Amino acid sequence: MIEAVFSVLMLVTIFSIGPLRRAFFSVPEKRVYEPVKRRSELTDVLKGISIIAVIITHVGYIFLLHRGENNNLYVLQLVNNFTRFALPFFFILSGALLYLPSYSPNDLFEFYSKKVVRVFIPYTLCTLAIGTIAGLPMQDIFKLFFSANALTPYYFMVILFQLYILYPLLLLLRQNRTMLIFLFVLSFIGYSIPSLHHIGFVPIALRFLFFFFYGMCIREWIIHSEHNNNPHPWIGMLLIYIFYTLSAVMLDPVGAHFYNEQFLFALPLLHLCLVYRKQLLSGTLVKKILLSFGRHSLWIYLLHYIIVALLYRIGFQMNMPYYIFYIALLTISILLSYVVGVCVGVAYTRLARLFVTSYVAQRSTNNNR
Repeated sequence: MIEAVFSVLMLVTIFSIGPLRRAFFSVPEKRVYEPVKRRSELTDVLKGISIIAVIITHVGYIFLLHRGENNNLYVLQLVNNFTRFALPFFFILSGALLYLPSYSPNDLFEFYSKKVVRVFIPYTLCTLAIGTIAGLPMQDIFKLFFSANALTPYYFMVILFQLYILYPLLLLLRQNRTMLIFLFVLSFIGYSIPSLHHIGFVPIALRFLFFFFYGMCIREWIIHSEHNNNPHPWIGMLLIYIFYTLSAVMLDPVGAHFYNEQFLFALPLLHLCLVYRKQLLSGTLVKKILLSFGRHSLWIYLLHYIIVALLYRIGFQMNMPYYIFYIALLTISILLSYVVGVCVGVAYTRLARLFVTSYVAQRSTNNNR
């Protein structure tokens, strides 16, 4: 409840200030739709930052879940609220990086087949493994695919699939700035009304639709290093978010737990990353680490929560001091999630290439007959 109240206060504050309101809905003047010629270091770095933020969020979530009032709620809630940009970043980057050459059956087939191999099959394998280990019957495992209840973070995957399905339709509306404003209103309503978060047991994409479409609209700024380079409106929005977040946590440390629909935090932070992209990409060691996290972010995302939960159980038995336990769990979770995610991801990629190569060769043989 308190999150919704403070979100409305932030919204009214930002939208009542003309320069901030105009910046929030600003889009590139020239929106040229063309394929991404080479992998962007910036997008991989942003994914790397985001996946680390996801792990930090879920370490805090598990502390809140299991330790209750024995936590330092001020610290955990502040860390939680300042890492909730991560999923919006992923949705924005997904919208920006997708490319559909045409609406021909061949292009549509290739577009969706890539998503099946790269995203759907990994999610399916993880869900199947979790359901099997839990001893669930096949009908319950099948239900897990749609409900995303195998693990807490998996609802992101189900929503992402829905956005992929909608992408060809949204592409037709990409040049329409009024549609961007409409989808913001629609997503904010979807966020504000909990009954709109699901249809039955299936999480729906409504409250995240704006982020995905926004990424499509500002594609040029993200991919082609073009931006108006004016940081002041975004710094203003960020300061407003910081003020209201600190106020909420100070007033009610129990209830001031923010979730992933942070419209008024994710966008300013993203644009500041775009404005200062040269500085963001300048550090050699840090950049290499973030690039590697970003390039393996899918498998890290799919596997990190299991790792965090298992490490928490082990660490809890050791009766370590609170902050030592928290920092140790956080550090080891990030490192181990990376190692396991990379190993599983590399193995899957090699197997997938073998099957895809075999499939392409088989099709070529059939076509030549």
